[in-house]
Amino acid sequence: MTPSASGRAATIKDVAALAGVSWKTVTNVVHGRDNVAPATRARVLAAISELDYRPDIAGRTLRQGRSRALTLVVPDIVNPYFSRLVEAVFDAADERGYAVFVESAGRQPAEERRAASSLLRFAFDGVLFSPTHTPPAALTRLATRMPVVLLGENTAGTTLDVIAIDNVTAAQKLTAHLIDLGRRRIAFLGHRPTGPLGPGRQRIDGYSAALRAAGITPDPSLLVEVGEFDEADGADATARMLATTPDVDGLVCANDLLAFGALHALRRAGVRVPEDVAVTGWDDTPHAAYANPTLTTVRPDLNVLAATAVDRLVTRIEQPGGPPTAVLVPYEIVVRESSIGLTGGVSET
Repeated sequence: MTPSASGRAATIKDVAALAGVSWKTVTNVVHGRDNVAPATRARVLAAISELDYRPDIAGRTLRQGRSRALTLVVPDIVNPYFSRLVEAVFDAADERGYAVFVESAGRQPAEERRAASSLLRFAFDGVLFSPTHTPPAALTRLATRMPVVLLGENTAGTTLDVIAIDNVTAAQKLTAHLIDLGRRRIAFLGHRPTGPLGPGRQRIDGYSAALRAAGITPDPSLLVEVGEFDEADGADATARMLATTPDVDGLVCANDLLAFGALHALRRAGVRVPEDVAVTGWDDTPHAAYANPTLTTVRPDLNVLAATAVDRLVTRIEQPGGPPTAVLVPYEIVVRESSIGLTGGVSET
């Protein structure tokens, strides 16, 4: 009688018996080790499939002191950027033989701090954390219990590994793109005057640097404040901007969601994009290519970011020690109709 027919879960010994190999050979196949002959590996994989075998994670954790499980902490899984990041991390971790659990930290500082504290109660091997509000120094306690790798740019003063894109340079190139199109009154949508330094602050630094390089003095009144980085706040903030500074001819948005809201507010006000105001976003979320007009935006390479972060974390888990590293991953500026109209788009790194 097979395990499934008897109602019990298949064990590693069941797989070994069906494949005609030792249980150690099954273990080598499960762990992806290369010391198994191709024909033997195929036989073991067929037996695993036939018996619907699932490794005993709990038992392996007790024996090895590892769960082979990671946690990914993101601010908001509703945001398309973070949904895509989650998917990319799942794929990268699976290739390394690790499972991933996702924690949504919420949009408020207290929620994010609570999420960070709660991780201390679980037996994960390591944490990938994308902090929005939590200063990296506050993650030190967590890092004494398990390896932590930070994703993103709210990393000032950290002593942890950081994987990110170069926000300052990307924002400088994005703003320079608008300047090259003849725009001179360029606003930045996504200003947060209080709170920790994060990607918004770095993107403002790049935006300001591009203006100065073109001989344009940055105007503080063109830093448009938002509460949340979503469509509703993007639309509300853009409407306020139009009421106070109607001469704006370019708009750099801190993310695509703000840009979608801005496009909505501009359309309702009868402002043409890009003829009157050229608009750019950030993240190249799926809707960017289908907005009306399609959205010029920054496209971070999420697959590279996820793979680099997972590799760094797994290295920390399996080979502890060594100094922290900061890795910048690739990005592209994808030029579409919201800045150049219907003349065709190009993509530049």
